[in-house]
Amino acid sequence: MRNTHTHFSVEYTGLGKKDRRNEAKKVLRAYTMWIFSKIAAGERVTLQGVGTIHGKLRKGRTGVGVFKSNQPGQFVLKFKPSKEMKPHLVRLALENPNAFKL
Repeated sequence: MRNTHTHFSVEYTGLGKKDRRNEAKKVLRAYTMWIFSKIAAGERVTLQGVGTIHGKLRKGRTGVGVFKSNQPGQFVLKFKPSKEMKPHLVRLALENPNAFKL
């Protein structure tokens, strides 16, 4: 399942020929790099019907106890699902309670 996104894009964009598979990979790679560059620049990226992705710098914390040390701040991604996506996520969470555990 390594090339799931490539197969998806080939299937749904009409680029079904084998010689066009590389073209689909290039399109997906360019799109994801565009999303990463927008997030790194501090902008929000809205995917219509899916949700909004943005980055946030989490503050560092001071550890308490003998074995804990200070933890530096880190950059984390935040995702807010769209109104269209929320019912699907709720249904998925009810069907499989372990679906969203990391």
